[in-house]
Amino acid sequence: MVTGAESEVAARMPGAGGKGTVPTEVGRSAMNDRRKHERIPYEAEVTVQFAPEEEHLVGRTMNIGYGGTLIQFPVSSDVRVGTECTLQVNMPHEDGPKSIQFTSKVIHTGVESAAGVAFLAMKCTL
Repeated sequence: MVTGAESEVAARMPGAGGKGTVPTEVGRSAMNDRRKHERIPYEAEVTVQFAPEEEHLVGRTMNIGYGGTLIQFPVSSDVRVGTECTLQVNMPHEDGPKSIQFTSKVIHTGVESAAGVAFLAMKCTL
């Protein structure tokens, strides 16, 4: 179940009711038990830049929370645990698309071309 703090975030997230998806319930897993903050299912386009000289990857968030997000990439990629990256989460908004940029670190990689990242810093582009 989403707690008060998480439901406030879900209610304020751009894209609620639009192209983004913000359900009201959160499932539990072993990973959730290790997290400091719960994540809510939320799907949005994300651009991932690992280094200025490298090409970027485009994926979709699967869930998002105060501390990080799970990203699904459309194809298998060579994402390594411990790598720092810049994420740009693109969210629909009634005034036009908005984005939030995060300095992040890859915490885990998994099946189906997914990577879990922790947020280190955030910058909003309004």
